[in-house]
Amino acid sequence: MPKRVRSSTSVSSSSDKNPRKRPKTTTKSKKPLKNVGMVPKSKNEAKMEKLQSNVSRMIMRNQSDVSSDENSVEDMRSTTTTNRASSSLILLPKKQDSIAPQRDAESDYSDESDELAHEEGAVFLSDLIDEDDDEEFPEDENNTTDSDNDMARRRNLDSDSEEDDNVKLSIDERRIKTAQHFIQQMQDMNTGSDSTHDIEKELKQQRELLTHNKDTKLNEITQRLMDGSLKTEQIFLKGHKNSVTCCTLVDQDPHTVYTGGKDCCILRWDLNSQKKMLFSKGRRSTELEGGGHEGQILTMDVSRDGKYLISGGMDNVIKVWDTRSGQLLNDLDGHYAKITGLSFRKGTYEFYSGSEDRTVRVWDAEEQAFAASLYGHTDGICDLHALEDETCISVGADTSVRFWKVDQETQLLYKGHNYSVDCARMVNQGSFITGSQDGSVCYWGRSHQKPQHRFPDAHGGKWITSVAAVPHGDLLASGSSDGYIRLYNYSPKKGLQMFKSLPQHGYVNCMEFAMRPGASQNRFMVYGVGLDHRLGRWERINKVKNGLGIVRFVEA
Repeated sequence: MPKRVRSSTSVSSSSDKNPRKRPKTTTKSKKPLKNVGMVPKSKNEAKMEKLQSNVSRMIMRNQSDVSSDENSVEDMRSTTTTNRASSSLILLPKKQDSIAPQRDAESDYSDESDELAHEEGAVFLSDLIDEDDDEEFPEDENNTTDSDNDMARRRNLDSDSEEDDNVKLSIDERRIKTAQHFIQQMQDMNTGSDSTHDIEKELKQQRELLTHNKDTKLNEITQRLMDGSLKTEQIFLKGHKNSVTCCTLVDQDPHTVYTGGKDCCILRWDLNSQKKMLFSKGRRSTELEGGGHEGQILTMDVSRDGKYLISGGMDNVIKVWDTRSGQLLNDLDGHYAKITGLSFRKGTYEFYSGSEDRTVRVWDAEEQAFAASLYGHTDGICDLHALEDETCISVGADTSVRFWKVDQETQLLYKGHNYSVDCARMVNQGSFITGSQDGSVCYWGRSHQKPQHRFPDAHGGKWITSVAAVPHGDLLASGSSDGYIRLYNYSPKKGLQMFKSLPQHGYVNCMEFAMRPGASQNRFMVYGVGLDHRLGRWERINKVKNGLGIVRFVEA
């Protein structure tokens, strides 16, 4: 860097002691110097000089004629000499190269300092002073080489000035083109989002239409059951050694049923042939066959396509099974208390689990991995159920009913029962049914904090041990230990109406509907029977056969 020359009158006695310390120029004994050496100027003077330099620079750069460029070089040299003499140069940060770099159409204008230099016409000190000079303004004859080098640099700079306008033009065009491209992208995105929205809206309308048609046909079945044009036939199949606690149907093959019980076994039933097969043998000795459960099985569910079966119970483990081969795929650990509720999200391999550790967990059967945990219950969870959306309901011993928005990790709290709520089923995405130890069956709406309809003492004051609902229908059922299964019809005007009772001895611990419009063999309900409650042994009913019951709805 060139050395800066200071006037001898501006150096105080303190500068002798500390050369690095800037001398004070505002003492009373000495007047401030103006335009001498590198003494700072006032703000107004600096702004005016900067403005004059920028204007002169912009005028020189806008010259497109080669002859005028030579004159501008001479003017710049004279201006430079004048500026050196007056020491009024505007010092900007030094550029990396001593020669000003010439930009082309492909260069980037992201650097703010370069944009300031080229667009506003600021003068860099490094363009005017050679880095090898020992003095700030050399006037010795030996420095003619440096002066020639300076002239060469200046000619190189001005020789390319003819291309500046073209460069600016191309840059402006490129910026306009980039802006147009960005606008086009935004329009495409808006168009794509609109089309996606239209597709989603159309699919939703189609699903609502199909659901409406299905509901209409299902409601016709309920009406026919109520008016007597359809009758019920009951079949009982004995199978488990201890109480049956859970059962599940395969949606795509409703004649295949899986049951689990307190004997730690899983049975697969063929309803057409009314035969059973041992799917998994549990703990009855020190050795386990096929990786079966070590404790009582309390809950299970199967995917809609019947590919995966999940089961859980007293051993705090969720087991994922391949239904085609009958092999155990994996043990999913996560709960530290017995698992009381399992439910697939319909149409997917995602499923939810509830436990007496008071948590709801989200899993993926395909990846066999844990996804999330949901907290809210203040006591153990007793049951859990889900349909198509990323929502589920859970009930527990804290007497609460909770509707979970899984994707948002939020919940809606409902209160209406006085004692532990042991069972629940979703009717549709906005309605669900629950049963409690207070003996009542409640029908809930998602937008109401209290039950829309309450049916007290549905089974003569006995605990409600199971409930079932036809998905997107109006046919409901409840089970207990009073010796009957109750069938209900729900309508917004009349509420929950019980219209039929089916005799069944023992604890009805689980229930599932299989209602397919069409042939009568596709309209039935299955339920599991045991001699005690699925979650405990508070009461034991003697002379009860453990097994699977079937109720068919046939033409009268």
